[in-house]
Amino acid sequence: MNNPEESSTLAHIIKEEVTATGKWVKLEKTTYVDPSGNTRIWETVKRTTRPVNCATDGVGIIAILKRTLHKDCVVLVKQFRPPMGCYTLEFPAGLIDDNENAETAALRELKEETGYKGEVVGVTPVTCLDPGLSNCSTQIVMVNINGDDIENINPTQQLGDGEFVDVILLPLDEFQKKIDELLKKEELVVDSKVYIYAMGMSQAFFKPNELPVLKQKEARGGKPEQIISVALMCIGVYARISKHETAMACLTVDPSLLLLVVGVLMFLLTFCGCVGSLRENICLLQTFCICLTVIFVMQLIAGILGFVFSDKVRYKVTDMVNDAIKHYRDDLDLQNLIDYGQKEFSCCGGVSYTDWSQNIYFNCTEENPSRERCAVPFSCCLISKDEALINTMCGHGMQKLEMVMASSFIHTSGCIDKLVNWLHSNLFLLGGIALGLAIPQ
Repeated sequence: MNNPEESSTLAHIIKEEVTATGKWVKLEKTTYVDPSGNTRIWETVKRTTRPVNCATDGVGIIAILKRTLHKDCVVLVKQFRPPMGCYTLEFPAGLIDDNENAETAALRELKEETGYKGEVVGVTPVTCLDPGLSNCSTQIVMVNINGDDIENINPTQQLGDGEFVDVILLPLDEFQKKIDELLKKEELVVDSKVYIYAMGMSQAFFKPNELPVLKQKEARGGKPEQIISVALMCIGVYARISKHETAMACLTVDPSLLLLVVGVLMFLLTFCGCVGSLRENICLLQTFCICLTVIFVMQLIAGILGFVFSDKVRYKVTDMVNDAIKHYRDDLDLQNLIDYGQKEFSCCGGVSYTDWSQNIYFNCTEENPSRERCAVPFSCCLISKDEALINTMCGHGMQKLEMVMASSFIHTSGCIDKLVNWLHSNLFLLGGIALGLAIPQ
């Protein structure tokens, strides 16, 4: 077998003869020596527009339009090409003018053909287009377009005489799929560079977790926020069903109902955010954004109104506390909540310990047959750490006593004043927590 290096020569051009010349191109007869040493003739098409001392004829532009709450889109152009006899789908492109480089030519052509103003993020080396026919070469310029800029919201093309270009936006993550759909609807020929790029993007967006088996595994799991919200809903439903029917009369202060409502709202909100981001569903993402905005505004308004109408808020809280006192024995969760508050703030009742007379069991009238008549809950009692035996009936008969005498056995100040004082003393802490919740939103 002959050694290729011994039997081959260096291929080279002998001469180039122009056989025809037009405005944009010329036809040449190229005489050359092939690697085997034989002299051959080749018909070549060359552009007449290449700038002096420039290695490339023009630029192709891969422009990505980036907008908030929208998918990233590839900017394409559709125009009628006489040599093809039909419409073609291409990247924006154009020739390089004198005293231009690839970057400036790309930004100029992009503005003229599409109306968009972008920023160059990358340029390829000089590449050939159809080396068997022509010496035409190009550089591909990558451009990012900020779709949120005012000048890019409603772009205006700057087409020359005889130019008819339609701008088409296709989502980057479904680029090949959308091109295939266009080909089924319209009689188009796709530029090879466009379709090869689409195939590459299709491979790039194919992730391991998109395999059916892994999708099923992912589906069995869940996001922490969704798990928490579902857990809150389950706890709320269970607590709600397990209550006595009489507890239904106190909906405004029912902890189980609060858990249920918060759980449902959290689930719906996190569902929109989670599924919207995974599927890049614009509608769900917009819903998620709007809901967060509404919640943030409501928090802000509630805080402002709380300061401005602090007296009215106090009256409303007083009504809620009195309502809770009335249903103290009807709802175990509510009872535990009130007991915890009275122990934590060392208080008894809403305004004073005599508020417990509003409860039918603790009512101090002579007609009340309850054994707890004129009493207060055990959580109102003063408990000494030195007591070996705790008297759980220490609150009995306390409503009959004057405040000075009762203060030796129970807390006589109301919980509303204690709560207000606590809020005032922890205002900066509460403000910091509110700010911490508001910033992520």
